[in-house]
Amino acid sequence: MSLPLFIIGCQSSAQRSPAPLSSEEQATQAALEAMVAQAEAGNTGAMLSLAVKYYDGSGVEASRSVAASWFLMAARAGDASAQFSVGVLYQQGDGVAADSEQAIRWYSLAAEQNHLKAMNNLGLLLLKEQSPESDSHALEMFEAAADSGILSSIFALGRMKAWGRGAPKDPAGAAREFRRAANQGHAPSQFQLAAAYQGGEGVPQDDFQALKWLEASANQGFAEAQAQLGSMFARGTDVAPRNPVQAATLLTAAANAGVPSAQRNLGLLYLKGLGVDEDRQAALMWYEVSARLGDETARGRRDLLRETMAEAELANVAASVDAWFDERSDRVESGALR
Repeated sequence: MSLPLFIIGCQSSAQRSPAPLSSEEQATQAALEAMVAQAEAGNTGAMLSLAVKYYDGSGVEASRSVAASWFLMAARAGDASAQFSVGVLYQQGDGVAADSEQAIRWYSLAAEQNHLKAMNNLGLLLLKEQSPESDSHALEMFEAAADSGILSSIFALGRMKAWGRGAPKDPAGAAREFRRAANQGHAPSQFQLAAAYQGGEGVPQDDFQALKWLEASANQGFAEAQAQLGSMFARGTDVAPRNPVQAATLLTAAANAGVPSAQRNLGLLYLKGLGVDEDRQAALMWYEVSARLGDETARGRRDLLRETMAEAELANVAASVDAWFDERSDRVESGALR
């Protein structure tokens, strides 16, 4: 495969010739040309280096499609890390058209070479197929990766045991998996272990242990834990006395992370002036954001509050809601290829 290093548009005779390259630029171009030559000669390390360069725009103009071509070349040559990266690209539709079957194919090839992240991602994709065969295969992938200490796979294994997928339902086994990852600081597992203690699922019911793990998860910025803990502080419980200021802090973080229940509850705090200054426009904004994300309770509260507000206030709220969504649409997720 031969890929162009630079694309230069056609010039008319009236245009000036490009300025000569500096010695540093000449050295950079020479190094890039040498890397391309090595890659085309079958050097997978060079292929991967070029893929990363084009993916990140390091020393070249960024191009996800060119990066994908180099990753594919290395993957076809049998490099497990490249096969994993190609799986990610197909799963996310990054530089190539999204294709879950291709993602499964490349993750499977990497998993055959014991690539642990590929095993984890393959397991997650297989779960979406909703069949006993795919569940059994997913369980196998998670167990292999979990045995090597991949925390997300330990978490997934706990979820499968809690659901009874791939094996009989096993709440105690699920709790053990969640604890194994929670003890190593995995925030989603800490959140699930808290839920197990709250409901007495696989462990004795214990509100104090539930609070301990919920706080551990929330302190790491896990939005669902922040939302639940904030709600507890807002209303007050036997183990979490009422604390509107702390509730507002936690709910604000979870609301901005996109948790609809936190947005709805934060709206109520603004409406009543609990832990924050009373602000009906802020209340309506959060009700509207939550409603747009599918929260039916927030939709009802939004409609009632709208009826009490002037047109100018409604216009201000609409602008704030649009700005909130616009800010988040501009965020780009990392491909997490490596």
